[in-house]
Amino acid sequence: MMSSEGAARGRLVPGERREVAVLFIDLHGFTALSEELDHETVHRLTGGIMRALSRTIEAHGGYLDKYEGDRIMALFGAVRTHLDDCERAVSAGLRMLEIVMEIQSILSRRKISIGARVGISYGPVTVAPDPSGHLTASGDLVNIASRMESSAGIGTVQVTEGVRDECGDIFTWLDLGERDIRGRRMPVHSYRPIGHGSDRILRKKRVSSLEWEFVNREAELEGLGSALRDFAGSDSRASRLFILRGFDGAGKTRLAGEFASGILSSGLTGVLLSDTSPYAQKPFQMWTDALGRLKNPAERLLTGEDERACLLELLGEGDWEGADRLSPHDLMEMRRSVISRAVLSIQGNSPLGVLLIVADNLHRADSASLEILNGLLEMPGFFIVACVAPGSEEQELRGSLGEEHASSLTVIDIPPLSEDATAQLVRSVLRSAGRFPDNPDGRILLRGIFTKSSGLPFIAVEMLRLLIESGFLALHGDRWELESGDWEETVPESVRGLLRCRIDSLSRSERKTLQIASITGRRFDVRVLRGVAGQLDPVLSGEVDSCVAAMAGEGILESVSGQGGDVFEFSSPVFQEIASSTVLRQNRMTVHRATAEELERIFGSSPGRFSAEIALHLQAAGDTLRAVSSGFKALEYLAGTYQNEECLSFSRLMEGWVAGSDQPERGDILMEILIRRQNVQYRTGRLDDMEKTLIRQLELALQRGGDVELGKTYCSYGELKRMRRDSPAAREYLDRAIECSRRGGDLNVLGMSLSNMGALLHGLGESEGAVRCFKEAISVQEQCGNSRSAAIAMLNLSAMHIDADRVDLGLELLEKALGNFRKVSYKTGEASALLNMGLLLEKEGRPEKAPGILREAVTLSRETGFRHGLANSLAVLGRILADTDPVEAEECLLESMGLCEEISEPGIKLEALVSLSRICLEDGRLDDACSMYVEALALCREKEGRRCDDNLKKLKEIRSDLSGRGVPTTRLDGG
Repeated sequence: MMSSEGAARGRLVPGERREVAVLFIDLHGFTALSEELDHETVHRLTGGIMRALSRTIEAHGGYLDKYEGDRIMALFGAVRTHLDDCERAVSAGLRMLEIVMEIQSILSRRKISIGARVGISYGPVTVAPDPSGHLTASGDLVNIASRMESSAGIGTVQVTEGVRDECGDIFTWLDLGERDIRGRRMPVHSYRPIGHGSDRILRKKRVSSLEWEFVNREAELEGLGSALRDFAGSDSRASRLFILRGFDGAGKTRLAGEFASGILSSGLTGVLLSDTSPYAQKPFQMWTDALGRLKNPAERLLTGEDERACLLELLGEGDWEGADRLSPHDLMEMRRSVISRAVLSIQGNSPLGVLLIVADNLHRADSASLEILNGLLEMPGFFIVACVAPGSEEQELRGSLGEEHASSLTVIDIPPLSEDATAQLVRSVLRSAGRFPDNPDGRILLRGIFTKSSGLPFIAVEMLRLLIESGFLALHGDRWELESGDWEETVPESVRGLLRCRIDSLSRSERKTLQIASITGRRFDVRVLRGVAGQLDPVLSGEVDSCVAAMAGEGILESVSGQGGDVFEFSSPVFQEIASSTVLRQNRMTVHRATAEELERIFGSSPGRFSAEIALHLQAAGDTLRAVSSGFKALEYLAGTYQNEECLSFSRLMEGWVAGSDQPERGDILMEILIRRQNVQYRTGRLDDMEKTLIRQLELALQRGGDVELGKTYCSYGELKRMRRDSPAAREYLDRAIECSRRGGDLNVLGMSLSNMGALLHGLGESEGAVRCFKEAISVQEQCGNSRSAAIAMLNLSAMHIDADRVDLGLELLEKALGNFRKVSYKTGEASALLNMGLLLEKEGRPEKAPGILREAVTLSRETGFRHGLANSLAVLGRILADTDPVEAEECLLESMGLCEEISEPGIKLEALVSLSRICLEDGRLDDACSMYVEALALCREKEGRRCDDNLKKLKEIRSDLSGRGVPTTRLDGG
């Protein structure tokens, strides 16, 4: 944990969260040994054993954490992730037991007995420097590994289920069942490796079960072929080394294999294939692997008996008695000479005296193998193709080759596949079993695999394999179909392992920059990243740009065009997830806080746009109050820009923050969140959701007992009940709202309550009461300077004047309301005013001017998500266009009806049904006209009010027309 002083400075504490295999080995028998031998002899003996065990750990890619007396703790994956850290740990454990047994066989002659046991666990730990600066691991997994060791039998390895699952069938296992671990509530299932299993290949070769085409590498393949033909035809044939450089999963090995296959079939040269294991290599392994693939190499390639015997021993096919006669130095020289002679013999017997050597993972080759390679590069006739990962591994290889071979070196970069090429690859994999789904699901699948794979073929195929194995992608008959489920969140562990390796291969500065960027966001502005780095690590700040450019060049990040500034994003969300998962929680909070401060500093002139992002970072930093403050700015911005869904979603997120807070302002904050949410729900016509929100508001307001909050809630609830045609409840709640707001002195809520009451009374035909409410509402709102609310009351009052044929008064108020709405940029009110303007033109007998205004109202309603206004504007526009453009009219009316179904608005639907029935009647579609008529009649019978009365008259006319055209009366009556 970071001290309060460190937290105040805002600096990062050293350390990471990592997936690590933790190994303990404990030696036994040294107490008795101390009694038999002099302490100096014991020290020398134990030191030698510990050095041998330590070298074994390092040879397997492990990191020596600490010595504890006769005990060693080692970590695999702590410094750098490998795809097979658990396999390395188990192999190291078994090999160390073999070493102890070999030493025991010598000591037993002196009747001295020693032994050892090993325990291994795997999972998340914190890797960080201890007070002395030495890197160490801490966490529950360390304790479990220690318990695995202490409960293991002498001469055995005991591992957790996690280790066994990671290794799979690489070993055979004895199931030891569950074991209780002291200090842990839950037991741990453990296993013992008892031999090599059936699956000795690397996990990445599992994709060989899926056949896939060699895609989009024609240029590289042709380039290699052309270079080899030129090489074979030249006079000097000075040896060449071609490095295929690409990320793990890019297809380097596949390209080299395809090239070698083509050369073998052509007979142009001899071919020698080799690979190197990722750990614990014996000397010359690269060459013994290559020669071991040949049939009877000793008989074919060498003449001397000692040479043949030496090669057979190197290949593990026999013992060479002559080895005992040589010193260690002479023995190494003999082996080097034998391998070189064998390789030269192959070259001499190949066509044209040219030998193609394909070396996969050359960067892993042992020093003895590389020494032979250096020697071959000084001779003619060798064309060597090697697969190497970029970064430190390539640099190490270049260093081991020496500067004198720089002129013989050519690098061929193997870039990721394009999106189209990745799609071609995916289709080729699936084609052998069934047809690809050429539909939206298929396109989503292709896009998702490309995004997650970043165009790396191996990862794309691994994704497919997992989707098929998990049942997300299933074969139905001869057709593949994407099943329901959250498949896009599924990422194979092998893919995660590859990406962890790739991130670990970065330089220290690049890795640290990537970790900070992963907390900053999936998409980030480099200015922000630079500023955050400057706060946390001033030295790193000057390296940010070069680090970002380097990672963009490696395909981890990609530039985002059209965003302004220097904006980048992670090429795959998995990269961000893996990078952020390595950051300590304390450091995450520090980065989140610094990011919020940088966003505020850089984008303070447009706070609304970035307020949501700032709020999220502040909340993640544990600063809920500041997060809420920015969150309200975000809600205001989202609502003001009519991003309604985002606004509702963010309000729910903020509510979660408040729910987990014990701040005294909790009630005030929650009430404000609910008010803003129900305003958006009202605008978008989500009346059911709005009522749920209002019930919660009312419960909270009653608990708190304030007249102001109660007045606001009663006002909104009354408006909701009015919209739902529940007039008694609406009147009751609005009366309460007026009473509370008068008592609390809240003129704004009083004005809104009076305006809503006026609209209710107008709908009930109580004109005098409605006018009084509207006039007082206008006066009150103007008094408190709320132009928008005053304009709403003016709008409602103008509608009353127009209905009562007081057109001049209505027009005057309507124009004033429209001006106020535009002045305060209230587009929802502007849309309502334009709708009323269209109705006024229709009433005045100028319907030809109304469509333009109504279309403007429709546009504004769509922009703001005002579904009630949109449904109403479309219904009126459809009615007015019925005579001049029945096709557009019908489209408007049908859309209006659909919206009415969504927002439960029967009154507007009734208007649309009547107009649509008339259009169908004029078009001769009697069945449709009759259906619309019957549905409209049913709505009229369910509802009361002026709108129903007006439409009932129109329906009588339609009924008469339908009856006159022969439609039976029983059908018109809904029978």
